[in-house]
Amino acid sequence: MNEQLGLLALEHNIRREAANWARLLPALPRLVHQALSATAEPAPTPELESLAAEVRALRQMLWFALAIAAALTFAILR
Repeated sequence: MNEQLGLLALEHNIRREAANWARLLPALPRLVHQALSATAEPAPTPELESLAAEVRALRQMLWFALAIAAALTFAILR
């Protein structure tokens, strides 16, 4: 049982896999960078661009309404 689960098995597996790890470890930072770069920014779709334009327009209307409300409040309190 120790040959399959114990420290002896761990040592045996480390010795057996050491060559593979020695080959893979130097490439690991490059592979991680590629994986993160590939998923970092999805390509914009027309629907997403349309939604972003709508959000910008609504935000502009909200600021305009806020400015009017502030001006009216200031005029009333003056």
